[in-house]
Amino acid sequence: MTACTTPVADGMEVENNTEEINDIRKSIIELLFVSGNHFCPACEKSGNCELQALAYRYQMMVPRFPFLFPQKGVDASSPKIVKDQNRCIACKRCIKTIEDEKGRKYFAYKNRGNKLEVILDEEMAKTMTDEIAQLAMENCPVGSILRKEIGYNQPIGTRKYDTKPIGSEIEV
Repeated sequence: MTACTTPVADGMEVENNTEEINDIRKSIIELLFVSGNHFCPACEKSGNCELQALAYRYQMMVPRFPFLFPQKGVDASSPKIVKDQNRCIACKRCIKTIEDEKGRKYFAYKNRGNKLEVILDEEMAKTMTDEIAQLAMENCPVGSILRKEIGYNQPIGTRKYDTKPIGSEIEV
């Protein structure tokens, strides 16, 4: 039964940590890796990347799917950030959370299907503050949005997932 269509009933037990469900979660993570160009050792977000942390949590060593190695663009036209489409997982966090004081969004979807991309509004990019650029980088779960001129400033061992694995607060 699907959770979204099943009404809650007394005595109902919900299983959300079974071997089958965890294998499906692992498959999704693997698909995200092979559908982009994720090379963790060279990424500035390594150690702070949620995709990388989930791959470790679900013990993904080698994806069971073939790598696609798509050649997507990198937009460095903004004065404050670099938007790497190769690493974007289209999670929509930047679209939902990054806006100006008038509520206008800096990011938006472009195209559909397998050509879907998250793009930065060119005009708004010109007025982006350092604070907004930093927030965009921090909200991005992978290394798709990076601030310019602030590379590799956090030493290995002090990054978010270097000390505490993702989901460690949840009993497995």
